[in-house]
Amino acid sequence: MRKVLIVVMVVMMTATGLYAQQEGQFTLGARVGGAFGFHDISNPEMSEGGFLPSFNAALYGNYALTNRLSVQLEINFLMNQGLRWSFFDSYEDADYGLVAAMAARMDATFSSLDIPLLFRFSVIQDQAASFGLMAGPHVSIPLGRVQMSTEMSMWDVVDGSESESESRNWDIDTFATFGLTAGFFAAAQVGPGRLIADARLSFDFNSIQAEEGVTFDFMRRRALNFTIGYELSF
Repeated sequence: MRKVLIVVMVVMMTATGLYAQQEGQFTLGARVGGAFGFHDISNPEMSEGGFLPSFNAALYGNYALTNRLSVQLEINFLMNQGLRWSFFDSYEDADYGLVAAMAARMDATFSSLDIPLLFRFSVIQDQAASFGLMAGPHVSIPLGRVQMSTEMSMWDVVDGSESESESRNWDIDTFATFGLTAGFFAAAQVGPGRLIADARLSFDFNSIQAEEGVTFDFMRRRALNFTIGYELSF
């Protein structure tokens, strides 16, 4: 029994040693979560639009320059990011009141591959938990096209009501956008590695250009990203 306890203690001490990232160590990790945009809509006709949440999956590698400072390269897949635009219009007659109305909703979504290069600094770090800040530039490469989905409902006193939906695509005429990412992370030891939570703000310097007959600025991304994941140091 004593031998079993000694083995368990050795394993726990080894796991603790793996947690406290030291200078020269490598860390590999993965995270999943969501992003919530408040993008700059470049098309003034869509200025009253809302924003769609997107799904975020990330893989990253981290190298410790010191016991507290590390550099981190990531590959982030952001899916279903974009905006929702809706409006309602009605026509009223002085004698008959409301005689016609129209409501429409349009979703415009796309995916991208984001590659941030971040410096990560641990403000608080011990063998049980850590908390820190991160910041750095990123490049974002749009994938595929902007997918458009439109739903429209119309009603009037003569023809009654009808609904229709339409799907189409806009080509993206931008190879990449560039910007900055900054935020914070918190981690806690779970097993041989760390359970990590990550919150960050990402914003682009240039707009994404779309094409439908003519090329126009579609939107410039602003987004809050929240993810959780797991990482191991070697």
